[in-house]
Amino acid sequence: MSSPVQHTGNSVQEKLSKYASSQINSPIKRHHTEMEQEQSETQNDKKHCTDLSIPEQLVTMVKHVMEQNNSLAEQFKSIKEDNKREYSQLREENQVIKKSVGQITRSQQIISKEVNDLKQESINNSIEIFGIDTTSFANKSPMDVFSDLLSSYEIPFNPMEVARIFKREITIANQKKSILTVSFKGYEEKMRIMRAKFEKDERRRAVSIFFNHALTPANRELLKKAKESAKKHGLRVSIAVGKIYMKKPGETRGTPIKSSEDIHKLEAELIRNNEQGKETQSNVDQLQ
Repeated sequence: MSSPVQHTGNSVQEKLSKYASSQINSPIKRHHTEMEQEQSETQNDKKHCTDLSIPEQLVTMVKHVMEQNNSLAEQFKSIKEDNKREYSQLREENQVIKKSVGQITRSQQIISKEVNDLKQESINNSIEIFGIDTTSFANKSPMDVFSDLLSSYEIPFNPMEVARIFKREITIANQKKSILTVSFKGYEEKMRIMRAKFEKDERRRAVSIFFNHALTPANRELLKKAKESAKKHGLRVSIAVGKIYMKKPGETRGTPIKSSEDIHKLEAELIRNNEQGKETQSNVDQLQ
């Protein structure tokens, strides 16, 4: 059986425990409940705010994209205009360069022609003799070979009229041939010997030695083209004082040929005249 004092002590402790629980636990619970409510309200607010900010974000993004697009469009336009200006400038510069190149080319052609004319003028009094057997030069000077050659043709010759004479060798069809170049002091002496040689050749059935006018490499090539054209169109080719002429039947002097263009022009003229002649003859036949 408990004592009254002990019972009284237990009762006091219970009261203290209840009081402490009411004073401590209740606020804690209340605070915890308040926190849960606040968290719930915060979540609702966040959800509401998020729902409201999505359209605004889209608008902002679209606006930003449009601004970027406009900026890129302006940059592209600027670059395009710059490229257009640069292209126009380069095109103008290209035209200037082409014009300059054309002028330089024409100048080079003029200079080349003048140099060729000077070279040709320096050898206008010279003849080149082809077909001499190389053995003829054994133990003989070029002057002796030339003198013997003219004697075989019975052409009178004065060595004092020769300004220069020399020999060079070329290979034709794997055979060595000698070319004798003779330069005279005057053009008339050169032509006298060439005419005499031509008259002798007309009396001979075969000609193995040829006296040709000395020509520059450019004029030699031009002569080759002129002969090919003359053969096709029934013309004659002649050389006078280093100049090439193409002669129509009945002409005495002919058309001077200074370049390949001159040959083309003459050929075009011949073709045109031939067509006109055929047309005229056709009209005459119809009238008859």
